[in-house]
Amino acid sequence: MSNKFEDNKEHFSARISAYLVQKIKEKAKNEGRSVTSVVEEAFLQFFKDELPGLCKSCKFMNEPPDRFCNRCGKPLVEEAWEDYFKNFEEFWKKDEYMEKLKQMISDNQHPGN
Repeated sequence: MSNKFEDNKEHFSARISAYLVQKIKEKAKNEGRSVTSVVEEAFLQFFKDELPGLCKSCKFMNEPPDRFCNRCGKPLVEEAWEDYFKNFEEFWKKDEYMEKLKQMISDNQHPGN
């Protein structure tokens, strides 16, 4: 799923110390990531409380008017939690899911049967 923010990225440049550039490159190499992703993660962490649309659960950047995260489905705004729990409860009321859950529990209690 494409994120509109990712589709419209613009590059910018900034003067930062050589030491900081080195640390960013090391972190990117050690984690097998791009330098851009390391810098973006740092900015998101710094601005996390000021970015509408940033999912606190998975750190995905959604569109500000979204009520739910497009990656993990968790609510992005306080008012959406009630709908989230209602949908969760409705999901588990379905017989097919309860039967699967019971079977999983039974399989774990009696392995090898």
